[in-house]
Amino acid sequence: MYSFWVVSIGRTKGGSGRLEAQRQVSMLVSVSSASLRAPATITSYGPASVKGSANITGVNTNPPGWGTCASSNDTLAISVNPATTLFVQKPSSQAVNGSSRADPNAGNLSTYNSFGSESWGSLIGKANVMASGANPSPSGTSTTCTTTSTNWGEPLRSASYIAGCTNYFPIVYASGSLSINGGRGQGVLMVEGDLTINGNFSYNGVILVKGDLRANGTLDVFGAVLTQGATD
Repeated sequence: MYSFWVVSIGRTKGGSGRLEAQRQVSMLVSVSSASLRAPATITSYGPASVKGSANITGVNTNPPGWGTCASSNDTLAISVNPATTLFVQKPSSQAVNGSSRADPNAGNLSTYNSFGSESWGSLIGKANVMASGANPSPSGTSTTCTTTSTNWGEPLRSASYIAGCTNYFPIVYASGSLSINGGRGQGVLMVEGDLTINGNFSYNGVILVKGDLRANGTLDVFGAVLTQGATD
């Protein structure tokens, strides 16, 4: 959190050019930002299951078409609560790049609720979008971005992308369970209940789920997923 002391001074002069009146006001302004160090690409407080053609890696990788992101160390593919279980259907070297572990941080509920100077509750208060179930898609032009409940930003950088929404990284909040049947977005996605992916959904950023995460369709994420329930 950063604090600034802002001072504004107003002065007026009469016809003589001499100072006749002066007024000064000041305000202390605090600016905070969320800071999240995810233990892994996928962090699960409940049991985690990796099946089918799922492929998870903790190797630092730029999203397709993006410029070079800030360099950082690689992380784990999956961190799970030591009190629960991780099931991998395929060989771990293929499914999770051989890097998964029982992690005390994954078993600490503060990992899922405290993000530097921000908390789950404070982030809800700053949400740009209230989601109730939709196929999110950016809306705008090459220079503008129209904020709607289904516009979650533009993660693509291809010829068909909405360029005006590439700098729009909303906090999207669902007050209950959320089902997504396709679409794309970027920023922070917060789900108070379960999150179910049935279609092809791509997301660049952080996904926070209070309930269970079920990816029955294609969930393509560049970022981190933290699930307080079970992850499947």
